Amino acid sequence: MKYKQGYWVELQTKRLAGGVSAEANSWEGGLGAVYSEKLLGLTGYVEYSIPYFMAWRFQLDLLSNKEWRPQLSFGIPIEYQDFKVEPHMRF
Repeated sequence: MKYKQGYWVELQTKRLAGGVSAEANSWEGGLGAVYSEKLLGLTGYVEYSIPYFMAWRFQLDLLSNKEWRPQLSFGIPIEYQDFKVEPHMRF
């Protein structure tokens, strides 16, 4: 199975996250660091996407105060060569 490595950055109100990812067969997973509401932590996600149509993501943050924060979101993958942008809406 061939996979593609990548890097990602996420900007939200009162939240900044970034890390590394791997993608294969419409599935993507990533691990990284998060800064949210003046707390540091770890974050990870798994995402399934239909190219050029829709992406569904489950993300889980573990903050330094030992709080778990799950997020469910969907987005639209916009790709150009090796660059991808995915605007997401959270639930």
